[in-house]
Amino acid sequence: MARIIFSIIFLVAVAILIVMNIGSAAPVNVFGWKIEELSVTVVALVSFVAGVIYSFVFYLISYLERGTRERMAKRKKKLKDQEVELKTREQEVGDLAQRMQEPARQPRSSGTRGALAGLFGRGSSAEEAGPAPAEEPAELPAGRRKNKKNGGRS
Repeated sequence: MARIIFSIIFLVAVAILIVMNIGSAAPVNVFGWKIEELSVTVVALVSFVAGVIYSFVFYLISYLERGTRERMAKRKKKLKDQEVELKTREQEVGDLAQRMQEPARQPRSSGTRGALAGLFGRGSSAEEAGPAPAEEPAELPAGRRKNKKNGGRS
């Protein structure tokens, strides 16, 4: 609100100065050009317009630089985040490679057994071997006698 009030007061002051100097004329030298009897009001308006154009160009350059700075800051932050993520992944890969190489370096002890050793009764003790196989009945029916030649299959 204060800005609007200040702007109104400033415009009223400029208008009063222009009205008071409408009849005044002065010689003007612009970069070597000499202009005789130019109205002071015209000089004031031209100066005002030139100042507005200069300020606009200055603001535009500042705005573009700020946008470039923000884009560069975002890009730098993104690169930092990617760098941190890459270092984390490299560490994970290094840890995984180290864990994969550890079992290959350590010799197997005699107490270890394969994954299927319990199924085939090759464990180091009776508890590790699993349950004992069921016993076959003493006599099989006539058509299903145990054949010793083919491993017990009829």
